Amino acid sequence: MENTNQNSKKTLTLNKPSLIRRFVSGLLDFLVGGVIFFGLFMLTFYAIFPKLHYNEKVTETINIYKNSGLYKIKDDRELISITDDYDDSKTPEQNYDTRIIYFYTTNERCISGNKIDWYNNNKLNSTLYEKNSEGNIVRKEGIPDQNAKDYLKAQYEYAVKFLDEDPTIINNSNYIYWCMTLGIGINISLAAIIIYYVIPLCIKKKGVTLFQLIFKIGLASQKTNKQAKVSQITIRFLGLFIVSFLAPMLLYLKISYFGLIFVALNLILLCVTKNHLGIHDYLSSTYLVDTRSSYIAPNIRTRNDDIRYEDEQREERLNRLLKK
Repeated sequence: MENTNQNSKKTLTLNKPSLIRRFVSGLLDFLVGGVIFFGLFMLTFYAIFPKLHYNEKVTETINIYKNSGLYKIKDDRELISITDDYDDSKTPEQNYDTRIIYFYTTNERCISGNKIDWYNNNKLNSTLYEKNSEGNIVRKEGIPDQNAKDYLKAQYEYAVKFLDEDPTIINNSNYIYWCMTLGIGINISLAAIIIYYVIPLCIKKKGVTLFQLIFKIGLASQKTNKQAKVSQITIRFLGLFIVSFLAPMLLYLKISYFGLIFVALNLILLCVTKNHLGIHDYLSSTYLVDTRSSYIAPNIRTRNDDIRYEDEQREERLNRLLKK
């Protein structure tokens, strides 16, 4: 009768581990998960991405930028803008003008849009440039370098923007982004499943992670104070995965780091609630137990389990009386 009353009130009678032990074990599990994620992602990057033509898209995009003439090339792949690597020993025309003219006269989109004529007319209308006797556009006498630099910098930025709007670059960039995003998301999910679901089920279906087991932390049902069922372990994992991984990842794609509010909320609940329960604990009706001082009875109990459980309850009641 006494056990029945305790269960109906959902009294969590077993001792709980300290927050420090929980956080340390959680951090170590997270680090192991990070190693697993890194290994899975490297496997994806080198084994799967090439079959998806990922490298071809990256190379094609880089070559478009290289061939535009609007960037300086470092180490064959790093693109440096003229503004970021401006050479003060050269005139603004030598830094900007020659590269803009090259881009407008060699790029197919620029040629079809007659961008070079637009650029030349724009320069003449700026009051900074004029045509000389040979028909070449030159800077007017008395125009300071800084004025020409500011004007050509704006023209350069416009040319870069026009290059960025190249349909091939846009399509390739979107393809690269989604390959990387899905690759990261799927491998984070796989690592989380391994750490927080597969291992807890493999460890005699106790529902705890590797480092929780090492730190003597167990998982019990709030309803019975016995070992959690597989269904509860599954619900607990899904709650943890959605709150700590899936929701933050999905929200990050839309509104950046706002998704971390779910992680923060879960941590706050763990710290301020009486029994240090997270969202996933409430959803699955489970709680963590200090197995150094409490015994979690299995769901299928033997007579020895009953005796051990009764002795533990008797000892706990006696300790409470002595404290009073």
